[in-house]
Amino acid sequence: MLLYPEKKIKEVTFPKYGKGEEADFEAFLEFCQQVGDNINLDLLKKAYEFNINANKNLFRKSGEPFYIHPLEVATFLVQYIMYDNEMVASAILHDVLGKEGRLTLNDIQSEFGNVISQMVDNIHRITNLERKEIGDIEYFRRLILALTTDVRIIFIKIADRLHDMKTISYLSPETQRKFAEDTLQIYVPLAHRFGFYLIKSELEDICFRILDRENYDKIVRKLNMTKKERDEYLKEFAKPIIETLKKMSLLRDKQIKFEVHGRVKHIYSIYNKTLLRGKPVEELYDLIGLRLILDTEDETICEKVIEEIKKIYPFVPETYKDYIKNPKPNGYKSIHCAFIGTGGQKVEVQVRTKKMHLIAEKGFAAHYRYKSGTISMDSVFDDPQIDKWVQDIRDLLAKKEEIPVEKLLESFKYDIFSNEIYVLTPKQELKILPKGSIVLDFAYSIHTDVGNRCAGAKINGKTSSIFTPLKNGDVVEVILGENLEPELAWLEKVVTSKARNSILKYFNQNRSEHQQKGKDFFESLLLEYELERNKNKVLNQCLKILKYPTSNDFFIELSKADELKSIVKLLLKVLKANNFKINPKDFEKDIELKKIWDFTQNRMLLDDKTYEIVFAKCCLPVRGDDAVAYAYGDKIVIHRQDCKSGLLQIGNSVTRKIEFKWDAIDRDLFELGVKLTSLISEHIHILLGQIFQEEKDIYITHIINESFGLGYFVYKFYLRVKDNSLINKMKNIIQTNKLDINIERVGIHS
Repeated sequence: MLLYPEKKIKEVTFPKYGKGEEADFEAFLEFCQQVGDNINLDLLKKAYEFNINANKNLFRKSGEPFYIHPLEVATFLVQYIMYDNEMVASAILHDVLGKEGRLTLNDIQSEFGNVISQMVDNIHRITNLERKEIGDIEYFRRLILALTTDVRIIFIKIADRLHDMKTISYLSPETQRKFAEDTLQIYVPLAHRFGFYLIKSELEDICFRILDRENYDKIVRKLNMTKKERDEYLKEFAKPIIETLKKMSLLRDKQIKFEVHGRVKHIYSIYNKTLLRGKPVEELYDLIGLRLILDTEDETICEKVIEEIKKIYPFVPETYKDYIKNPKPNGYKSIHCAFIGTGGQKVEVQVRTKKMHLIAEKGFAAHYRYKSGTISMDSVFDDPQIDKWVQDIRDLLAKKEEIPVEKLLESFKYDIFSNEIYVLTPKQELKILPKGSIVLDFAYSIHTDVGNRCAGAKINGKTSSIFTPLKNGDVVEVILGENLEPELAWLEKVVTSKARNSILKYFNQNRSEHQQKGKDFFESLLLEYELERNKNKVLNQCLKILKYPTSNDFFIELSKADELKSIVKLLLKVLKANNFKINPKDFEKDIELKKIWDFTQNRMLLDDKTYEIVFAKCCLPVRGDDAVAYAYGDKIVIHRQDCKSGLLQIGNSVTRKIEFKWDAIDRDLFELGVKLTSLISEHIHILLGQIFQEEKDIYITHIINESFGLGYFVYKFYLRVKDNSLINKMKNIIQTNKLDINIERVGIHS
């Protein structure tokens, strides 16, 4: 309550909305121009238009048009925190995503750039998390802070929560309680840590009223004056002080203006003080008071003003606290003391400079904690890294007169938790993983079997490959395959030690199992062909002719490759018939094999020369394609028959065309490149969703989004498949569902 002067030194009128879209925006702009400098009108107007379009014909529970909510949030930011074009535009846009598919993140990015789109995206992620039942509040705090890659995200969310709480009466009692509990646990500590005292106080009182209405009402009843009586008392108490200060020669000579405010401690603060001091409400001396704000940089004048007031009212010495000479850890400065007014009523008086008041109301507190224990602050908020982050922000804002706001806020854009990401399961269990973790790391963090059978995942509802990097706040649902096994190549991709150890353990165990199976099969053939007495001689011949370096490698491959089993059966017959005296060329001729393809060693034996086998990246042939093989240099390159760049790439170095049949290839999976083009991205999602439902043995290795402009989507999908039958299935799905999709085969570089 302002008691002097009649108007504040600088008065800003808070706008009232609900008069229509155009009128509300004009009122908002007028308000911003009272507070901020360098208003980017075009940016705000474009953000507001996006807000209107996304929220057209949508209403809150109160019946208020939904577009007003983001406008109110932006207004709170400007009123309570600061004006910044990108932050205010992001606040206006913070609720446009997820509205019946009207606007996408790509739309925001293309129109507003990376900074604003990232802020809007992370705010949207936090809002989605708030709707989930995350049991561990400490993890929830960490997750929210981890999503704060730009401190303005937290500022917007605090303002967003303030407006939600101010309009909470339209929600169900259960929803109100959840909002209030989360607010006390998350946003009240954050608001105070960042020094937003006015926001913090209002949030606390609303939460207290919802969660403990009995004590709230009790305190209200015990305040022994009505608002009208209290206001009148403070006015009468302030009159002689105001007159004295008007005549005070020091203020008059230095032309120092001042303000006098009447104040009443907010309800929740009173409740905390009754707990802390163990006294009833009526015995607390500082429930009502005056605050004197001096428009000067000279801090010594505050004490001189107190000395003048001592000449008017009896002074209560034990209440004197000089926070100017001994500032609070958060930088708070002021002088507090109590005087006895009419009727023996104690009234607290605070005297501070204008700069002290600004720090007290909007400053950035770094070490606040509740002494009463009502809210625990022994959490991530006390992490030294967080303390330093907040301290750095506070130090920078102290210099905001010297640094442009745009440059100032750039200094806040660093990741607090630079080594961790926080990811959720569909059941809202939180997993903490190292930064850079992929879907496979997440799958192994759930269970080793889940990791071993991981075929991909749905990240926030969208199908993704096993190698997709994860981001903070992602909700990940693992897709399992029926007959999948880990691959050694996974070791190069995973980040977590659990994933690496699990993969290595699988291969160690699997290698031993396959080795024993292959050995048992080989010995069964020796018995079948009556060669067990010449076991070592037969084995050595097999290793020499089939080019295996060790018997273990031979047995492992023998347990898995049916074609090798057939070759070994033939070889044993030939060895027995020729009394173990044959050479590889004779053997190849006898069994009509001109080639031996070995994909464990990625090699081909042709005319006593070893070639490296390469599947052409330009066309990515798979089993079932019409394919051709070319020998040149030390490589055998396999192309699709219709690949236009095959011969062109090989050029003059082609030595000859090699007869090729897929039956010779002992390989289970091939990489398939598919390019999908559509005017409707949802059609592509429908296609892939159905494919993943029907096909359990494939998974996407990576996706390239090459969208051009609004509504024109081009996706490249690279999958691991057994053969080319998937292409026909995709074409059938497109035709059956009448999907507007063009499908074509592509290579890695096409």
